[in-house]
Amino acid sequence: MKLFAPLWLSVLIALMLPKTAYSWGSFQGFNTHQFLLDVAYDQLKQDPAFQESGFPTLEKIYANEGVFYVSDDPSTGISVISGPGPDNPNSTPDSWHYYNPILDRGNGPATTARFFKYLARGQVTSTSEATVEKSAAWSAHFMADMSVPYHVVGMPLADFKTEALDSSGNLLPQVIFSNVISDDRFLMNYQGVGTHSADWVQEAGRFYEDSKVRSYADWFDPWYWNGVWPATTKSSSHMQWEAWVFHNWNNSDVVLSGYSKGWTNPAPAFEPAWDEMQTQAEELAKRSATTTRANMTAWTASAAEALSQSATDIWTIWRASITGLRCMSFASPDLTMPGKKVFLLKVAVANLTRETAQNVQVRLSVVKGGKLLSENPVMIVGDLPNYTETEKVGVTSAWKVEVADPRGMKVKIEVIGGFSNTPDRQYYVLEERPDGLSGSIGYEGLITGSLGGGEKLYLSYDNNSTMVTGRQKVVFDGMPCELYYSAPLKEAETLNGRMNGLCQHSSGDGLEVAATFNAKIDNAELVGEYAGTIGKGSRKKDIAGKINLENTSSNW
Repeated sequence: MKLFAPLWLSVLIALMLPKTAYSWGSFQGFNTHQFLLDVAYDQLKQDPAFQESGFPTLEKIYANEGVFYVSDDPSTGISVISGPGPDNPNSTPDSWHYYNPILDRGNGPATTARFFKYLARGQVTSTSEATVEKSAAWSAHFMADMSVPYHVVGMPLADFKTEALDSSGNLLPQVIFSNVISDDRFLMNYQGVGTHSADWVQEAGRFYEDSKVRSYADWFDPWYWNGVWPATTKSSSHMQWEAWVFHNWNNSDVVLSGYSKGWTNPAPAFEPAWDEMQTQAEELAKRSATTTRANMTAWTASAAEALSQSATDIWTIWRASITGLRCMSFASPDLTMPGKKVFLLKVAVANLTRETAQNVQVRLSVVKGGKLLSENPVMIVGDLPNYTETEKVGVTSAWKVEVADPRGMKVKIEVIGGFSNTPDRQYYVLEERPDGLSGSIGYEGLITGSLGGGEKLYLSYDNNSTMVTGRQKVVFDGMPCELYYSAPLKEAETLNGRMNGLCQHSSGDGLEVAATFNAKIDNAELVGEYAGTIGKGSRKKDIAGKINLENTSSNW
């Protein structure tokens, strides 16, 4: 439990700040928002789904947060502020930072959700609204505002004019607001800590005059204008509380015990439900604002729970913007259609989210360089457990693809799957040239040893390419498998590199394959050997054997 800092220290800190309210403090050297970003990002990067997710780096997020003081305008007494963060008064109206849950007024939740949508969608496809870095920073900023007690009070400028002005637009002699507007708290100023009278005419007058010269002053926060002249905002309860929080709380006070309650992923779809995800973020922000309003007495006295709620909410929406689904493709010639450039393409799917992915499906489309021959572009993989715990991957059946341009061909692979307990985008997309499309020279023969199953191996490579690809039915550890692999050619006529691929069991389970080829190719045959491993963890086994293949002069 932290105690109040000496009042003189709070006043001194507040007087150093510019004349604009900064939720949680975003001013250079006084940046609680950056502290919250650190906590949420540290939690997110521990998630296996974070790796290669496309989520922006923390440094790039920092570059879109924070403001700094430039100078004071002597004619108005208003501070000039600059910087990339949303607290820059030239970037956002005040109402974007507030929400009064009792009145259901204020644009904080809607603004949070809008930038969250830009963040989630921007990691999948290009968007013109905002960069993913800015969207990550700003969605976090506005979400954090909803846990600040002073950002869940007040009213829009239009409502203020109705409440505080007469029919001629003049300030009323007395301005009495209910707690719905002000929620009377302790007053921190030069005179010490006390209570406020029922008449808010002084604060109303200050705000009204400011709104005439500041176009962004569209929200009346009574606790932002109750300081002592001439530091009416710098010594306000709002600003002093934020100064006190920054200097009295740190990472050890923030507790993240799970994602924010109430988040529900929408139904997964190949056309992602961006609008439904946006609604989830808006409702979460409103729930947090409601919780903040209900706990104002406790949270203005101790900020630990407010900070914890902020960091948890940021972590939640950031996690919902990424997915734990991953995939890769394997292609090999269709041996049933000799003389035609037809390949069989399969997709392996991994689930990095810490729960089972439900009803995983894969959709394939050809972007360029060929066409899809299979009637159904969608394959069902089914439920897929967490890869880290089970080492299992799901593998689709094969699509038939006619290839017009092996080097220029590109396919689009989309993966969807549902998660019940983890905020997740539930959609992954990959555009790539599949491994295995090179092939103008073909070899058939036997591979013996650990992978030997008596079935013929089919291997192909292109003299002008750097990859060799193949497919073979094998028996491994007593189970029939189909091996898809590709390996780089170190020299034009020598197979000398790694074989990385997938051994698919007939049940649909997949085992990763990593082996070293060392073989010599001449015009007639390929002779060599291989050694490596198949599987990972508890399923890992060594493999070794020989290769003896003859040139079939196939030309697709």
